[in-house]
Order: sequence, then C-alpha cells, then structure tokens
Amino acid sequence: MSEAELRTQPNADEVARRMLCLDMLQHRRDAEEAFLKSPSEDELSEREDDVEAMLSFLRESGLWEFLSDEEIRAFETPLGEWKDDQYIDATWRVESLAVITWALGMIKRLPGFDEPVEAETLEDVLDIDNWADLVANAVLRDRDEIERARDIAALWDWRAQVGTPPYEEPEDEAEIAEEAKSAQEAGLISTLAQGDLVARGKPYSELNEDELEELASIALERHYALNWLCGFSDDWDNVPTDE
Repeated sequence: MSEAELRTQPNADEVARRMLCLDMLQHRRDAEEAFLKSPSEDELSEREDDVEAMLSFLRESGLWEFLSDEEIRAFETPLGEWKDDQYIDATWRVESLAVITWALGMIKRLPGFDEPVEAETLEDVLDIDNWADLVANAVLRDRDEIERARDIAALWDWRAQVGTPPYEEPEDEAEIAEEAKSAQEAGLISTLAQGDLVARGKPYSELNEDELEELASIALERHYALNWLCGFSDDWDNVPTDE
C-alpha cells in the first residue's frame, strides 16, 4: 500500500459538516467585522442577534459537536472582543472553505494559487437552509484527485516559505529551479518563468513583499485543508503542513 492509502481520510459526511462549520465561522467573522466598522449600540444589538441565531443553528443542527476547540472559542467570545489573530485566522479560513467545497464537487475549480478566493462565489452554492440534504447527498471527489491537489498546494506552500531574493541559503535558487522543473515534469504546473513558478504573470522570485505575504497565506490555508482531507490529522486545529 502507498503512504496515501495508509492514511484514513474523513468521509463525505464528515467533510460536509466541516464545510458547514467553516461557513458558519465566516458568518461569525462577518458579524465581527460589521460591528467593528460601526460600533454603535444599535449595531451591537443587531449583530448580537445574528450571533445568537448562529449559535442556535449550530446547537439545534448538531453541528456544534463538530466545531473545533478554536472555533468554539471564537463563537463563545463576545462580539467585538475577538483578538487580532482570531480575526485574521477566520478571514483566511475562506481558502480552506473553498478547498473543502471543491472536494465535495460543489465548485468546479479553485482559483490559481496567485488569486484569493472570492467569498461571494461560495455563497451561491452553500445553502445553509438545506444543510441536512447537503450532508446526506455529499460525495467526495476521487481520492487521487484530492491527493494531486494536495501535492500542488504543498509545492506552492514550500515555494512561499523559501521566499524571494535575497535567499537565506546560497543553494535556494538552484533548489527552486530543480523543484520547479520536477513539478512541471510531473504535471503539477504547466509553465515556468526563469526556472521558477509563475505567479501573477511573472517569476515567483519577482513578487513584492505584499504579494508574497498574500500568496503565502493562500498556499498555507489550502495546504492545511488538503492535508486534513488526505488524513494527515483528524484534529482540525492541529493539521501539520510540513509535508
């Protein structure tokens, strides 16, 4: 058996419930953002009602027991009192949500690794009102397809960690060229630019600091979700991304 076959993947039911938990986290994050933009008493009252409705839905649907510890803390933290890292983490979780939505075949493709997910594109396919049917009818993409997507995400995550010139190690540039060529030969990427991955129409090495930070976050979140889908951990809060 291959290493991938030895790992236990979550089943379609578990993946669908994880998707719904992440979707509800996005709604909680939206409520936090709306209140912070307009911290009035009226806004607070309206958003508190929204959060209370989310909590009622999570508990009545049974999804509460599928939330991770960090997600429970996020929902139990009073409106307006999220820490910066909670807000940032929840914001980037839309990338994980998109990956899982894709794995269930609910969207045809993911944006490129140089393009963030638009949350609005997911709202059209995530029908919380019919969540029970969504879970009951969930079907995962073929395991090999998900594993291949994981390999691609791991490549982009690794490339982001190496960064842009000046590199930390003298051999980094040669390693980038070698890994990029191998990835192209394996069909994980289609084109190269100056022996490097192509991002936003140029070699990855030419990204500016802001672009690098954004692409690193995209790759990490997608890698994280795909490693969970591929059975690297059944603990959503502690999925390794070192491979």
